[in-house]
Formats: sequence, structure tokens, C-alpha cells
Amino acid sequence: MLLIAIIGIALVLLEAAAIFKPADVTLRKTLKLTVRHSDGYDEKLRIRLKNGENRTYRLTPDTDAFIEQKGSRLYICTPDRSRLFPVIRYRLSDGMSVKVRRTKPIFAFTAMYVAAVLVFNSFGKPIIKGRVVDAFTSSAIPVLLTHENEELIDFAPYEGIHNYLIVGTDQRQSMQTPHADVIILLSFNENTNSVSYCSLLRDVYTEMRDRSTVTIDDLDPSLPNYQLLVNNVSSSQWMKAKLNYAVNLQYIDAGEHTPEERFAEGLNSLVNTVEYTFRIPIEGVISASWEEFITVVDSFGGVELDITEDMLISESEDGKPIGIKPVLESQNRLYGYDDHIEAAGLQKLNGNMSLAYVRLRYVAGGANSDIERTGRIRNFVYSFVTQKRTELFKLADSERISAVSKGIYSSLSEEQTEKLIDMVLTLPTPVDKGTLPYSFHDKRIDGVDYICVDGKNEPRMDVQARALLCTEQRSEQ
Repeated sequence: MLLIAIIGIALVLLEAAAIFKPADVTLRKTLKLTVRHSDGYDEKLRIRLKNGENRTYRLTPDTDAFIEQKGSRLYICTPDRSRLFPVIRYRLSDGMSVKVRRTKPIFAFTAMYVAAVLVFNSFGKPIIKGRVVDAFTSSAIPVLLTHENEELIDFAPYEGIHNYLIVGTDQRQSMQTPHADVIILLSFNENTNSVSYCSLLRDVYTEMRDRSTVTIDDLDPSLPNYQLLVNNVSSSQWMKAKLNYAVNLQYIDAGEHTPEERFAEGLNSLVNTVEYTFRIPIEGVISASWEEFITVVDSFGGVELDITEDMLISESEDGKPIGIKPVLESQNRLYGYDDHIEAAGLQKLNGNMSLAYVRLRYVAGGANSDIERTGRIRNFVYSFVTQKRTELFKLADSERISAVSKGIYSSLSEEQTEKLIDMVLTLPTPVDKGTLPYSFHDKRIDGVDYICVDGKNEPRMDVQARALLCTEQRSEQ
């Protein structure tokens, strides 16, 4: 509040000081002039200026005087070669003069703006933010995080760094085993006052713990068929699989669990696996399925994205379907939409079209790898955050937030949600840090392709994570 007041006062003082400073063309596109002729007639002129160019503008055929623009400064070329100052009349020749006029009130506009900002920040913003937080936390499906592997994490390098997982899943009705289709790590660094994000590659080959697996330690040796059971159970709950498989490690027991509870436990397993694999402390997780993704994007009025010509090619040389059109058509059939993308270029996409953009994997002329797809996903994240983060409070209506939050899974408390909103709104533009891991090799195991890190030819997973998240910058992938 004090900072905003100081900035407001400074703006008022700067407005007043502008009377005594040369006109700066970077602040206005059109310069208004009043030329008084020798017969007393006042002629009003408008000169359209072009920023950053050195140009001359003739005032009137009745005099040789002209305006000369040099970068961001204007000069009126009279015998004394004056600089242009607002509200000062300059004599040209033969009784003619010119006066530079301001195009807006000096104090009133800034004073009203500052007053509005102060009132909003004092009363409106906390109330609206409170509604957003309350409605979101009460509507989202809760996820309980157990952080089973935090004793393996070195927290010292991550002091002042807050990490969150944003998970997009292909979960649909009647689907029993959804996968983590998108895993974005969002990182807020209080030490450098920065925010970054990267893609966790879903094909990473890693260890994960399946607590539903019965092991030898769970068996009672006094059982009459103990030896037979020993021969048919696993010796360990640990297994190896792709990172995105972790969401499938849900409850498999005699207890009754709703589908929502099962998937929430799967997200907890994913967080545990990420913390184990990369030794990164994760403070929270938010997950949305394809349908929730569409709803959220539509609630913000869509997002502008660039569609390339290659994305519109719908058939490869060998006749296989590629490009964004087949992806969008399949979604139209699934959800009953009738959306089409016909032209290339920057354009506003609704939720269904945006989903096709982030799901797109096969593009003409591309490597058609999951790495390329994660690049498009991060481009969407950047575009959405930069275009829409100031519109967060448009969701102030509780019913609207509840509708958007329905179906979204979240482990965040009210305090964590409020802190996350503050960081999104106040920190600078997020930095795309590529993929994690960023150094790896491909390996085929039992007919399945994996992304592997051996710690010899590439740095260990935890080393790569610290290099990516605990430093101020890293070049984009």
C-alpha cells in the first residue's frame, strides 16, 4: 500500500514537472499545435509523429519554420532553434507564433487513477481475492500429499524456492487407468524474484513405489500355505516404469474408495515419485483433465496462439494422419463440438482448439517427438499466463469459480492458494527453462522406448534439477 501511494504521488509530480520538460514523442502519437497567423487567425494543427525516427514536419506554408524530430526529442526550428515545451507560445516570423498544447488534463486523470488504485487495493482486491480462494478451495477435489521421500531431499539449495506440479491427464469417463499426459513444474524463486517453468518428461524411466503390492513382509509365517504364498508375491513394492505411470498407483485394497479418492491417491503417488526421482521438494499439485482444461480456457475467453502452416497439413507422405486437424476432429466427436482451424497465423483459440494444440504430436517436417510436444505445451503456458494473469479477478463470482474448479484436483490449502495467486500476479514474466531432465539418452527396454539418465554420460537427475531450478537463468530448450 505504501509503495503504491509513493508511486501515485510520483506520477502526479511527474505530470506537473512535464510542463517544464521538452515534449517527448514516446508519450503521444499526435502533437497538437495552435499556429497564430499575423492577422490574428488561430489555426489548429495535428502532426502525427513516428517514434524513434529522425524527421521534419513543416508547420505552414506561410513560414519557413518547421518541427524537427531527433529520436525522442522535438525542436521547433526558428531563428533561436527552440525546444518544444508544453503551454508555451513560440514566435515564428512576421507576427506568427505557435503554441504546443497538451492532449489530456495534467493532474485530474492521474489523481483519479491513483485514488482508484488505492481504494481497490485497500478494499476491493482483498475481498475479491478472498472470494477466489474460498470458492476454489471449497470446490476443488482435495489431494492429500504424504511426502514419503522427503528425508532423501537436500532442502538447503531450495530455500526460498516454491515448487508446484501442474498435471494434465487424459482421464475420461469410464477410464480406469489415466496417465499424466502433461507434467509442468512451476517454480517461484523468492531469492531472485523470478518465476520459471519446465516440462518433466513423461517417458523418464524411474523407480516408484506401489504400496498396494503385497510383499513377503506382509505375510504371516504362521499361515499353513505360507511357502506357497511366498513363491507368488513380490519381494519389494518398488518397481520401474515411465514417470507418468505413477498416477496409476492408486488404492487396490478391500476398502471402498470413490473414483475421485483413487485418482487423488494417484496424484500423491506422482508427487512422491517426482520427489524421489529428482530430489525436488514439491509444495503442491493441481490437476485437470481434458474437459476441465477446456472449461478453464473458455472461462478466460480463449488464448491467442500461432498456428503454423505445417500444423495444418493433415496427412503425411505415407498416408498417416498428422497435424492439428485430426486431433481437433477426434475431440469434436468426443465432446460434441464443431470447431475447425482452417488458416495459419496468430489467432484466438477456444478451450477445445487449445487442447488440440497442446495434444498435437505429429507435425509435417518435424521430429514428431514428445520433446516437440512439450515445447508447444510450454508455449501455451507462457501465452496463457502472460495474456490472462491480470484477468484472474474476473472470476470473482463464486458460482463461476465453482464451475471452473469442479473436477480440478488440488492439494493447496487456502493459505497456499492465496500465496500462489499473489506470486502469479506480482512476479515478472515466467521463464521457460525447457525440459527436466535436459540431458538424457533414449533406451529401448522390453520393446518400450524410455528416456534414461545414467549419472555417468549425463548428470544425475537431482544434479540436473538443482542446475535448472536453483540458478537464475538457463537457456531455453
